[in-house]
Amino acid sequence: MKYRDFLKLLDINTVHGVYLLHGEDEFFKEICLRSCEELISSDARVFDLRVLHDADRDSIMEACEMLPLLSPCAVVVVKGLASGAESKELVEYLEALPQTTALFIGVKGELDPKSKLLGFFAQSGGEVLFDRPDAAEAASWCVFTATRLGAVLDRSVANTLVGLVGTDMVRLSNELQKAVDRVGSRGVITPDIISSSTVGNIEFKVFDAVNCLTGAKNVDGLRALHALLSEKDDQPIIVGALLSSFRRMLEGKRLMDSGLSVKAAAAKMQGKSYPNEKACTAAKKYSAKSLSELISLLSLALYEQRSGGADAAEAIESAIAAFEW
Repeated sequence: MKYRDFLKLLDINTVHGVYLLHGEDEFFKEICLRSCEELISSDARVFDLRVLHDADRDSIMEACEMLPLLSPCAVVVVKGLASGAESKELVEYLEALPQTTALFIGVKGELDPKSKLLGFFAQSGGEVLFDRPDAAEAASWCVFTATRLGAVLDRSVANTLVGLVGTDMVRLSNELQKAVDRVGSRGVITPDIISSSTVGNIEFKVFDAVNCLTGAKNVDGLRALHALLSEKDDQPIIVGALLSSFRRMLEGKRLMDSGLSVKAAAAKMQGKSYPNEKACTAAKKYSAKSLSELISLLSLALYEQRSGGADAAEAIESAIAAFEW
């Protein structure tokens, strides 16, 4: 099962038997393992809960033999397996695990498909896979978590946050916490808050300006670019970020011209999925030729600036303004 279904079972406390938690997303895996510990009330944990780290076969089997004293069943949480723990003997033991025990084994990463232990859990229905969440799931989590922490986060701002940070949930959680700390209780997390406390200021503003241009908000986009380009020391970084955005659009356009959908084209591109999908969606309105010409003009402006120290602002703004957005 997917970890989302497993979380639902934990919420209503209907888990029993044996479960294997594996997959690439360590963030939600750790949350689930902590939730497994909380199946036992705090006053009964000293009696009815065992938490093992890098456990071997014998220690797992020994822990599973304890009888519950104050709870309906005992809970054993294993965080990591020692070398050699995945043995035939352990699998045979798990097949006859006492009904008075619920066992949760969490391993780092994803187990080899040939693993005997994985084969047992897949057959028994106890396999819980932690794949990396997509951008939509990550944004939903950000909105929910911000609310739980006492702050307000709009879905569109959450989408932008995920687009800039990515779906590495550990990093995303850290960046979200920074924003929450910045606004305080009942505060609203705005694009400016993200810009100043969560991600690089220039990267965010270029991302936002391009979104305005491709989203039929030309005046807002040009105004934002003008303000950015007024900082001459940052011009090479700004132009580089612009080039990166439009090159992503051109790559997506060429992939879609070959017959791929937006999602399929974005999946073939390197980098984060959210900005790739945004770029592909925006690129549908333009021809590959026009995007290529715009990139050439921006590249020339950047070259002239780097070679002769010329101010690229006028050339860049002219090229952007002349483009048929």
